[in-house]
Amino acid sequence: MLDHLTANDYERSCTSHDLDVVVDAIAAVAATRKRARSLLDVGCGYGGIAATMRDQLGIPDAHGVDIDPEVISEARAKGISAERVDVEREPLPFDADTFDLVTCFGMLDYLPWFDGAVADMSRVLVPGGLIAVALPNLGSWHNRLSLLLGYQPRDIEFCSRRAVGLAPYYRSERYRVPVGHMHTATTRAFREFMNLMGFTEVRTLPLSPSNVHTRQPLRAIDSVLGRFASTSRRFLYLGNKTKAPAELTDDGWWRPKP
Repeated sequence: MLDHLTANDYERSCTSHDLDVVVDAIAAVAATRKRARSLLDVGCGYGGIAATMRDQLGIPDAHGVDIDPEVISEARAKGISAERVDVEREPLPFDADTFDLVTCFGMLDYLPWFDGAVADMSRVLVPGGLIAVALPNLGSWHNRLSLLLGYQPRDIEFCSRRAVGLAPYYRSERYRVPVGHMHTATTRAFREFMNLMGFTEVRTLPLSPSNVHTRQPLRAIDSVLGRFASTSRRFLYLGNKTKAPAELTDDGWWRPKP
């Protein structure tokens, strides 16, 4: 099932370590509707995830965009029509109402604001189309435990030199290297946000990627609390596009005036 995933995919994306769960969840929803003909993976990386979804879901037309120019050639080699796009600053290079399925796995948390990128994903998604988003969970049990003990949640970085203030259970030096996570959301906040952006929730599932190896007793905690989307380490949101995003009515003092 995961033949398209390379070492690069596994290194780049946590979702690649949970991809069977993600594909099964999308397939269950897709089985109740007209067959999807087109897919866009926003933040496609090396393309293994998009290629796997294309084959497993029987979607003939698969596209991807990513900010990193080094990933594009491998994604194209896997049959993905991939382009370099900075979704924070550039619109998606597609017409409105183009894709039946838009996916975005572990990319939004690298942006200062989610709404501009998600609004553009909504634009290119057909009415009634499906969006699938995976993110680190701000309300995860390990973030709650870190805050309770006075430590910094790993998924929120504010120093580009080193991930600072982490709990002792992040012993490995690789956890101390900043990866660009600016912030993320709880499942409750993300559901409310997606409703604001014109989506109706279909399902929100817990994700517990296998690339993170925890020791006892943390492993035992994860085996229990990781079963719930509200406390799992990551989550997968599935939603239908049902209306246009809410209008922006307040510029806010923090935004530069035109």
